[in-house]
Amino acid sequence: MFKRLLLLTLSIITSASFAQSDLDEKLGNHRFRFIGPEGNRTIAVTGVPGDPMINYIGAASGGLWKTTDGG
Repeated sequence: MFKRLLLLTLSIITSASFAQSDLDEKLGNHRFRFIGPEGNRTIAVTGVPGDPMINYIGAASGGLWKTTDGG
């Protein structure tokens, strides 16, 4: 049982590393960046039942953000 679990874990790690290198090739020079106001963080998120495109996001420093296009 332990050998099977070890083999499964190693295969997942190996496939994940190949997936990451493939992703790096596709992204090229694109890098992650922060968007939105600096120094803020989300403390609450909720949506409208039956309408997955409307979401409300509460900010830690105050304020409420609304999206009508899913985000």
